[in-house]
Amino acid sequence: MEPGNRNDGKIPVLGFGMMRLPLTNPEDYSSVDFELSTKMIDRFLESGSTYFDTAYPYPATDDLLQQSCP
Repeated sequence: MEPGNRNDGKIPVLGFGMMRLPLTNPEDYSSVDFELSTKMIDRFLESGSTYFDTAYPYPATDDLLQQSCP
C-alpha cells in the first residue's frame, strides 16, 4: 500500500452526513427541505461519492434517499 492511499480504494474517503439536513422550518427538525436536500445529494453522487451516513433517528432520511437515489 502506498503511503498516501491508506484505504486502498475500498472505503470511501468522503461521506454524506444525513443527520443535519436543511429544514423548511428551523424550529421543526422533521421539516426536511426535500428539494434542496435532493440537489445536494445529486451533487454528491455526481462527484462519484456513494457513502451516505444515516441512522434510524435521523428525520426523513429513508424517504429522502429513496426519492433521490436511482
